[in-house]
Amino acid sequence: MGLTLANLLGEHGVRTILFEKNTTIVQDPRAIAIDDETLRTLQAIGLYEKAAAGFDLDLPVRFVNGRGEVLLEIAELPRPLGHAPISAFYQPHLEQVLKDGLARFPGVRVLFGHEVTGFRPVDDGVVVSGTAARGEPFEISADYLVGCDGGRSFVRRQLGIPFGGSTYTERWLVLDTEGDTLPQRNVTFYCDPARPTVSVYRRGGRRRWEFLQLDSESDEWLMRSVTIAGLLQKYIDPSGITIPRKLVYTFHARAAERYRSGRVFLAGDAAHLMPPFAGQGMNSGIRDAQNLGWKLAAVTRLGADPALLDSYEEERRDHVNKMTALAVSTGRFIMPTSPLRAALRDLTFRVLMRSSWFRGNVQQGRFKPSPIIRRSRLIRHGGRRSLAGRMIIQPTLESAAGRRCLLDEVLANTFAVLGYDSDPVKHLSEADLRYLQSLGTRFVNVVPRGHGPFADARGGTSTVIDPHGEMARWFGRHTGCLLLLRPDRYVAAVLPHGNTRDALQWLRRWVPESATNSLDARTACVEARGTVS
Repeated sequence: MGLTLANLLGEHGVRTILFEKNTTIVQDPRAIAIDDETLRTLQAIGLYEKAAAGFDLDLPVRFVNGRGEVLLEIAELPRPLGHAPISAFYQPHLEQVLKDGLARFPGVRVLFGHEVTGFRPVDDGVVVSGTAARGEPFEISADYLVGCDGGRSFVRRQLGIPFGGSTYTERWLVLDTEGDTLPQRNVTFYCDPARPTVSVYRRGGRRRWEFLQLDSESDEWLMRSVTIAGLLQKYIDPSGITIPRKLVYTFHARAAERYRSGRVFLAGDAAHLMPPFAGQGMNSGIRDAQNLGWKLAAVTRLGADPALLDSYEEERRDHVNKMTALAVSTGRFIMPTSPLRAALRDLTFRVLMRSSWFRGNVQQGRFKPSPIIRRSRLIRHGGRRSLAGRMIIQPTLESAAGRRCLLDEVLANTFAVLGYDSDPVKHLSEADLRYLQSLGTRFVNVVPRGHGPFADARGGTSTVIDPHGEMARWFGRHTGCLLLLRPDRYVAAVLPHGNTRDALQWLRRWVPESATNSLDARTACVEARGTVS
């Protein structure tokens, strides 16, 4: 989480210091699931290819009952965001890629072995203090501090922010194994009331196992080698398996009462914890980083109104709550140890699977909350059918020369104005065009196949071809409008042709033209302990 945020800030030219208590990156494979929104963020920071080389992309998900019957299978989901919706990864590999990526940015410093032990607000920022690797004290001033320091966050506790929610009474034995020969390349939830179990495939013979601890069992008994061998024996031959990591763990569903206190922010596990059953813990933290990163850059680089930062919690809390609810409901689905409750669940799903509507929702991945911002001061909403507040899809397009590219390759990490078969600059006044150019805005025209590309000398519009009509279908009734896109790919506003002034006046409220093009990139200070967890 902290490493991702530091990369995002580096991309935006914000001077950043990353403090990490540990002396190196995480060596344990704690998080294992990665989704399409996170992959899109890795694409945004230019690290997708290096990171994805170690990922297991597009894993099917199966729910199997105690009799071995498949209750539900999720496979070959659509890729509206341009990436695989469900994948697995090896955390040390991802963290190394993120750490190495920071070397690209001269304005980003990474200080491992530095523990933050205090911070205090001052008039124009935050003073952060702590102990360096050799025991010597340090103190540094920053404009903002972001605590990405996990569920036991020091930053959150120092701020006195309550961390409400619930802790599960159930405990789970978590095993990371190597030398696996099980042929199943998928995520399997064994919904067996005798002992609910989860299995997650990872390449190189690695696999994650999670076994529910029963009421009569102690942690010590569950951690014994003979017990573990007996649990694995039901699924694989454990004789050739090595177990580099094992622990008994309690899951949580908790959230900080607030994500911000003055110039200090909480992100990732420091702000919210959720059960792992939907694989959204780390991914939700990456969404925090993407949401907060461009806003910190807008304030420190473009001179945007600091009140813009209040939208961080406003936009993230609702989505986090929905992801937590998904994780909780998935856990309830797989965890019943009562044979009667399990039988009722099985019957319910047999009935539901007869419904084409239900099967369609499963096959389209609609069970997962969509990336939509319902309420925000940074979204100019226009009704339920408006595209404002939605994350734009990312289909494969074509350049005029026939080169295939994903949409984000054309948009870059900045504001953008997008038209469908309509050159944006032709619908903007000279003043509005000059204002948007001062923000580094990209102007993009997506045209149907067969329409000739063109470029307008005033604005330098990039024109790309929509070969399969995906963008046309997504634009829908808005094909006669322009879309104002934020750097995080959300539609900030719909701009009707002939009436772009009002929406751009709204944007000027947050990023005034007189404040743009600032070369003074202030420091954002990120405190991270166990960056991705």
